[in-house]
Amino acid sequence: QGLTEMRKLSKTLYPNVRNETFFESCGLGDMITTCLGGRHRATAEAWTRAWKSGAPKTWSQLEVELLSGQKLQGVGTSNEVQEVLRARGWEASYPLFTTVNRIIKNYIPPTSIFTFRDGVILPLPDEDDEELIPTRRTPGQHSRVGSIVSGSAIPAS
Repeated sequence: QGLTEMRKLSKTLYPNVRNETFFESCGLGDMITTCLGGRHRATAEAWTRAWKSGAPKTWSQLEVELLSGQKLQGVGTSNEVQEVLRARGWEASYPLFTTVNRIIKNYIPPTSIFTFRDGVILPLPDEDDEELIPTRRTPGQHSRVGSIVSGSAIPAS
């Protein structure tokens, strides 16, 4: 499902993206590596264990504890993707992306990943909550999303 949604979003925003790209090391290979090993998986496991224990930790706390302050790209990327999906009304079309973002924001429990299609329709504490969509950047701050939200997609540099 993850690869399907990655491909769909990329092709929607950048119609000239080659399908083969998703099946090369920069697509499927990177996704497998990220999901099965490395700091992202280890941190996600620690986050879930802390949540299950009743003593949840923030992603920032785990970055300090497990990664010596190194930052996770996945949390920020999820927030940026969700900003695009929400602004364009595409959340229901990307149920895995939306459910993952709602999990990392603590709006729904991690167990929602098993029924991710339902994660899109679960009620949120406040649909207008600014925490679901990160605060807009001020001019001069860079985002990998570019101006996709406003409609003029700028390729990532």
